[in-house]
Amino acid sequence: MQPGSGPLPPHPSALEEELELQHRDMQRFLAENRHMIDENVMLERELSAVKDEMHRLSQVIPKMRADNEAQVREYIDRGMKLEADLRSTEPLRRQFEYEKKANTELVEQNQNMEKNLISMAREIEKLRAEKVGRGLGAGAYGMMNGNTEMRTHFHSSAIKPSYLRAYDK
Repeated sequence: MQPGSGPLPPHPSALEEELELQHRDMQRFLAENRHMIDENVMLERELSAVKDEMHRLSQVIPKMRADNEAQVREYIDRGMKLEADLRSTEPLRRQFEYEKKANTELVEQNQNMEKNLISMAREIEKLRAEKVGRGLGAGAYGMMNGNTEMRTHFHSSAIKPSYLRAYDK
């Protein structure tokens, strides 16, 4: 081989074309690199914002839990108090029902007694009328029949028992 002989140098236009391709590749790589840097900066900002939010939430969440637990305890306490109040009023309700029933029974007894007294008063009036009609005299009851003042006083509604007032109507 001859000295200095070796491969022929590439044609300058081929070198220029090669340089142009390399230059375009470098420009593309730089653009991609800038784009990646921009994305990285944006992601770092978002990460920082998320970390800040997590930090804020880490401080808020325990307070929210404590508030929630306090509210639950308050509801439980209220429920227990209401239950205790309900238990304490149970005997009062039973007593009320007992007395209501007893009062109803007393009213019925009083009505029956009043009916009996009215019947007895009628019977006494009948017997009195029969006795006077037979001419047997007034006796102790006759004193009232003979004395108009006493009779008027007895028949006055101011002192007349309620079982006799029913006849005045």
